Amino acid sequence: MDNFPYWADNWFATHEIKKRFDRLKKQVRDARTDSVGDLRSVLAAIDQLEVDIGRTLLKLHAVSDVLVEKGLVTSEELAEKARELDSLDGQSDGILSPSLFRTEEEQKRAPSPRAFLIELEVKTPSPKDFLAQLEDKDDHS
Repeated sequence: MDNFPYWADNWFATHEIKKRFDRLKKQVRDARTDSVGDLRSVLAAIDQLEVDIGRTLLKLHAVSDVLVEKGLVTSEELAEKARELDSLDGQSDGILSPSLFRTEEEQKRAPSPRAFLIELEVKTPSPKDFLAQLEDKDDHS
């Protein structure tokens, strides 16, 4: 018996621990159900990202094809203009934020996918913190 915890041969303590684990398991299952809504939000953000990318690619190809066909621009001139426009969103990082081109309705409907994921990461506790929250909640019940 030296290798077992002190409560191993105490039926009441074992029963209470089992009840507590059962409550924690139920709370984890409930939290998983809540995460389905988060998953839907992530999928909506991904859908919006695909729309943004599709619009950008269509406009980019149309403009570049017309300019090249008419002989009005060279690839060097396009590269220079890209460097110039890069800071339009406030950052010179080789990326132009799609949120600049969203309609007002689209901006109200969903945050940018990157902003959404950052917000989700901030709101989502680590597994250790989540279990501690469940235990605190259980202690107050």
